[in-house]
Amino acid sequence: MSYPSVEVSEYSAAQTFLYEFRGPSGTFRWTSAPIAIDATIATISTRFLHPRGGISHNDPTMSPQADRGNLEITVSHRNPIIRAHREFPPAGDTEVTVWRQNEIGGDVFEIWSGVVIETPIVGSTGIIRSQHWAAVVAGSEGLSEKWAPTCPFMTYQFPCPAQVANHSTAVVVSAIDTENFTVQVTGITQIDHWFNAGVFSVANGDKRFILDHTGDVLTLLQNFPVSSLKVGDSATLIDGDDHLYQTCRDKFGGETGNGAAFGGNHLQANKNVHAIGRIEVS
Repeated sequence: MSYPSVEVSEYSAAQTFLYEFRGPSGTFRWTSAPIAIDATIATISTRFLHPRGGISHNDPTMSPQADRGNLEITVSHRNPIIRAHREFPPAGDTEVTVWRQNEIGGDVFEIWSGVVIETPIVGSTGIIRSQHWAAVVAGSEGLSEKWAPTCPFMTYQFPCPAQVANHSTAVVVSAIDTENFTVQVTGITQIDHWFNAGVFSVANGDKRFILDHTGDVLTLLQNFPVSSLKVGDSATLIDGDDHLYQTCRDKFGGETGNGAAFGGNHLQANKNVHAIGRIEVS
């Protein structure tokens, strides 16, 4: 029997974890492995990338108390999920699923699923705090979940009556700063923050969520690859929507009947009906 003269470490035999985040800002799939992984999930081959800064999680506690099963996922503070939930949380849940793979190329086992609840930043580390589905169900409040102050409709999609063609602005890229996730353009005539929570769309169909709009500078959730966007390219900006009643009424009023099509409940009680004393109307 002969042995190789140089011993090689088999990283492919190490246990790895696969993470999927699916929500209004898009679908992101990452792995704790040092390389991209192709895994078969529900008979479909799916690619998981190794994110910049890595990704890991704590071990949730097994307990009859629903919230003891919550999960903290550690990533870079510049991770797209962290950035998407900071200033303008998406209008809808970001679902999280975690699988374990005992070796690269081996069988995949789902070990946890839930939703993102907050994304604090500690130093250069981002923490994706997620709530297990059992805790979500245990804490649900019936009708108040459906009739929240924000509209649950996806903007520009039925039953939202706003039409994306009426809220698109053609621009030309004049500068790109990948370090700060910003793009400078010409062609904007709208006031500052008009495109906050909007979409930056390019010719090949690639899109990015807009975190901030100040002057002619747009801060994006994630940079475009060079193959999608270069200085001098034409692009389209789609008006942002924070899903508040005032925005539905004032920004999209021509299509929503001045807010009549708002899907949330903006009429909140101004007095506690359980408190002693008469209810005042103002």
